[in-house]
Amino acid sequence: MTTSTVWVVDDYEDDQLFIRSAFVSGQPPICVLILNDVAELLPKLAECQVLPRLILLEITMPIKKGFETLKGS
Repeated sequence: MTTSTVWVVDDYEDDQLFIRSAFVSGQPPICVLILNDVAELLPKLAECQVLPRLILLEITMPIKKGFETLKGS
């Protein structure tokens, strides 16, 4: 299995699909992991053995905002 090098944390499916298509259509294609919110992100980060090269984190999610996540609060 290939390790996802870009993680997208966004609660809008249209945005998820748009961002993923931009990465996978490039040469070479870049593997993308889609996460719907911070509740999915934090456990995934804690358990991963290889960190992603890039995390795109939406800043306006309803439960915990992206900036709150970055601050750790």
